[in-house]
Amino acid sequence: MAAISHRTIRQVDGGRVPTLVGPRATAASHLIFCQVEGLRMNDQHKKHQDSGALDREIRAALDQHWAASDASDFETEHLIYRDDAVLDYPQSGERTRGRRNIQGQRASQPSKKRFTVQRIIGGGNLWVTELILTYDGKPSYTVSIMEFEGDKVSHETQYFADPFPAPAFRAQWVERTDT
Repeated sequence: MAAISHRTIRQVDGGRVPTLVGPRATAASHLIFCQVEGLRMNDQHKKHQDSGALDREIRAALDQHWAASDASDFETEHLIYRDDAVLDYPQSGERTRGRRNIQGQRASQPSKKRFTVQRIIGGGNLWVTELILTYDGKPSYTVSIMEFEGDKVSHETQYFADPFPAPAFRAQWVERTDT
């Protein structure tokens, strides 16, 4: 049985893989390459699994956030934000910096608010919630776009739209969703 010796170390995919010499060097090199590739693929699979777990954690945090918003539980509602989070309201030209300031401006809002989530979609660091935010009985169709760093919101942008009557000219092409 011929010996296999390590001749050099070379870089492959950011890792160190021995280059072998001898009669069985090709098979051994192939085996080592496959093991390195397998480790790299396992790392990618693990990242994908970790991403799935983080997505489930974020989704649960979003559910908790919107339920707390509806219950006017301002402490729980704002647990989802980083301390340095930013909230933008483009329609009014306002930006609020910091979790405590976001919480303060929301808690000081004098109207009775209700939150009815229509759907939440997203993954990774970007999540979108469509909801109906009702102020003193008047609905506002709202879109919340949240950007995450890890499991906390770093930036949120909210858009608000008042309902309006559907024009008659579109009636033959659309179906009503408000009935």
